[in-house]
Amino acid sequence: GQENIGRSLLNAHQRGHLPHAMIFVGPEGVGKDAMALELARLILCPNGKGDDDCNSCRRAAKIGHPDLHFIVPLPRSTGSSSDEPLGVRLKPSTEEDLIAQLKEKAKNPYHDIQLTDARSILIDQIRALKRMVSLRAYEHGAKVYVLSQAHSLTDDAQVSLLKILEEPPPNTYIILTTNTDTALLPTIRSRCQHLKFSPLAASVIEEALVSRENVEPERARMISNMADGNYHRALTLLHDETILQREDVLSFLRAAYTGKPMDIHNCVMKITQRRAVNEIEEALRSMLSFLHDAWTLQINDSCNSLAFADYRDTIVKFCKTLSRDDLTRFVEMVEEAITDIRSNVIPPLVLLTLAMNVHRLFHQKKIKNARM
Repeated sequence: GQENIGRSLLNAHQRGHLPHAMIFVGPEGVGKDAMALELARLILCPNGKGDDDCNSCRRAAKIGHPDLHFIVPLPRSTGSSSDEPLGVRLKPSTEEDLIAQLKEKAKNPYHDIQLTDARSILIDQIRALKRMVSLRAYEHGAKVYVLSQAHSLTDDAQVSLLKILEEPPPNTYIILTTNTDTALLPTIRSRCQHLKFSPLAASVIEEALVSRENVEPERARMISNMADGNYHRALTLLHDETILQREDVLSFLRAAYTGKPMDIHNCVMKITQRRAVNEIEEALRSMLSFLHDAWTLQINDSCNSLAFADYRDTIVKFCKTLSRDDLTRFVEMVEEAITDIRSNVIPPLVLLTLAMNVHRLFHQKKIKNARM
């Protein structure tokens, strides 16, 4: 999703002009860490390719290469930490969490590592970095240090880091990734080359969701339009209950329209299984929101204030199947279903009844329209 930056870095590396200190700056979820890790793999590859064909590339891809150091905010140490590789002595549970999240980061470079009580990159971590920088590389010569969430560097950590940037050892590359470089000292900014990352295009996010996460194209398109150029947010939305609820509502409406018994049964089970009564009620209220959108578009087809804005085309098709009086009756049916749910009527029975009543409402005038 950041092809221009990738090409620029590749060209600089091939010409031997890659800066030893860089700042990748841009909004959350646009691939700054992903690009930093990809560049690290290229730098550490003895073949100069970074294409996963060698042992070095495979270890770098797993953030397991001895000359690749990925630094994130850590909780403050409670004891002496001068002999700790990370510069901070971690609780066993925190260390386990860090290892697990680094593995997740290797699988999904858009994963945001967040440890309990970890708010800053600490001075002790930079002191440890300085010790590592002074040592020889384990392998073919280069060393790479990625400081993720660099805006979280404490003031004294930044001063300590500045001394490294002023006289970087040969074959040492330091990459800072940050949402905002204004949190960094001007003297740090002046010693680093800046690369600005832009929000990802919705089409890029959609393609990634389909190819990497096996998301259905329609769902991927909806989520990509809601992600605001942030792939991390798109991954979060995949598991957002509100999004799942809206999709269940649309599936229910389609099944009720077609009247296919198995489709209706599957949709009812999907809404009612593993959901508390209040969550089923929320699904029905989401259905009311969809109906309100349909009513709104029948009055003003240019309105953009819709709860289901990402399904505008579906709502438009839906509007063609029912009159305003039909929509009013539909709303009454859903409200009756909510009352039944609150009265402890068996939820699957409530939704099956609603589906049959809605199907009759759709077809009472034998209207034949394109499938929603």
